Amino acid sequence: GYSVRFDDCTDRNQCRTKLKYCTDGMLLREATADPLLSEYSCVIIDEAHERSIATDILLGLLKSLVFSSRKLNLKLVIMSATLDTPKLQQFFTDPQITSRHVSLSIKNNQSQSSTSSCSSIISNQLPPLVSIPGRTHPVDIIHELEPVQDYVEAAVDCVLRIHTENLGKDGDVLVFLTGEDEISTVITALKRWARENPQVSRVHPLLPLPCYASLPAASLQQVFENGQDLHAAAVDSASSSGAGSALMSVEEETKSAT
Repeated sequence: GYSVRFDDCTDRNQCRTKLKYCTDGMLLREATADPLLSEYSCVIIDEAHERSIATDILLGLLKSLVFSSRKLNLKLVIMSATLDTPKLQQFFTDPQITSRHVSLSIKNNQSQSSTSSCSSIISNQLPPLVSIPGRTHPVDIIHELEPVQDYVEAAVDCVLRIHTENLGKDGDVLVFLTGEDEISTVITALKRWARENPQVSRVHPLLPLPCYASLPAASLQQVFENGQDLHAAAVDSASSSGAGSALMSVEEETKSAT
């Protein structure tokens, strides 16, 4: 099951729920009510490199549980593609403990080496590191010839250029922006263009969609729906909660940044 803000699809009695997906904020809220996280035998922290406040606090709490006699046999897996793994390994090393079995895996998608060990006895020994080579896909990177004065306006122009150059083709555009105000500006501009160009919109509709963490669940769900329109999703890059994979069939992507 899963648990996010305003939506909990798990068995509250934990009789049928064996695997639970949740945000770092939801797990932190559970930890305030149950500091030992007694309902869990294994905790997996993904995207640890994002270093959100909730994730950092969770890592501190989980370290205390890993080395605590009150929570035995807790398995902790920390996954990241870009995290500084040596520092994290050092963080989870307790030189005062010499005979505790601690099950801790730190996954790094960029490293080429790998180890098969999944547990270790702590005696000034670093936790094991399991490295999995990541797959890369061909990407065409296109830069503006000159710096732009208004990158939000440039993002709108880029979306419209992609849209008009690919009439009749299916695809989506994913635009990363820095906040809700900029997203609202882009969405408004794209909707205005669609109203002012009805002939193009009838042949190849353009559907601008916002995507940021504080949106209602029903609005966020629209981003995942398949349709015939070209979706232009404007995403808050600071708090998108995994919005990099928000669109089901993203074929073209544009990133706008300062």
